[in-house]
Amino acid sequence: MTKSSIVGIVSLIGQCVACRRQKCVDAYRAEVSCIHRLRHEIATLRRLVSSQQQTISSLSASCEQLRREKCLIGLCYLHISHYMLVH
Repeated sequence: MTKSSIVGIVSLIGQCVACRRQKCVDAYRAEVSCIHRLRHEIATLRRLVSSQQQTISSLSASCEQLRREKCLIGLCYLHISHYMLVH
């Protein structure tokens, strides 16, 4: 092997290493970008779940209040009906 062929081989190896390094950097950047998007999506979904939980709590409280009112109305109706039958 001549000195120029060795230099050529070393240069080719250097180019291969540089190319491989760039591919690794590009893959890393793509992974980081994906992780950022996933974190953003997780934060968005957490806010949505929190909002839905608040809505569920509010609707459950309203439902319970309506059940109590229905019960009271039923008791009032029974009391009035009984009163009208007695008098």
